[in-house]
Amino acid sequence: MAHRCTPGGVEVTAMACSELLLRGVVELRHMQWDPSSDTPLVRSAAFLLRRSDDFLSADRLALSSVQDAFDRWEPPAFREGMPAAVSLHTGRVRDAGLIVEARPEPGNPAHAGILGLPQKEDDYARAMALASDLQEMARFVRYRDPSVPDKLRRRWERQQQQG
Repeated sequence: MAHRCTPGGVEVTAMACSELLLRGVVELRHMQWDPSSDTPLVRSAAFLLRRSDDFLSADRLALSSVQDAFDRWEPPAFREGMPAAVSLHTGRVRDAGLIVEARPEPGNPAHAGILGLPQKEDDYARAMALASDLQEMARFVRYRDPSVPDKLRRRWERQQQQG
């Protein structure tokens, strides 16, 4: 059972370490082909804060389906929609020294935040190290378009040919 409190009038819901988070991969360039595993990988850039952000947004899979999340990520909310979604284990994210908390929004009660990431302009080494940690723990859940892995593979093959 989640614990609820209202510090400063803002409702905060504690989340179990066993909860899974769903994070949208914003752009295709945040993914790459891994020839050693013959599968796509998410790049660490997908876990860097944008200058306008204080935290990374995610959805709690306990409160939302993957399809519901993709539906929320449609344009105009995001320019072209999210090409993919990855899961993160709340406990592992916390083990990396980050904070995970529920941050429900109007129209999205499943919204959560991953806090504690620095802006890369403020602390480049720590921002990159934490983004790399999140990259390693992320697992692809679904692609918006089933052709995404083939697109990534072809892009990698063109890069290899160009040398």
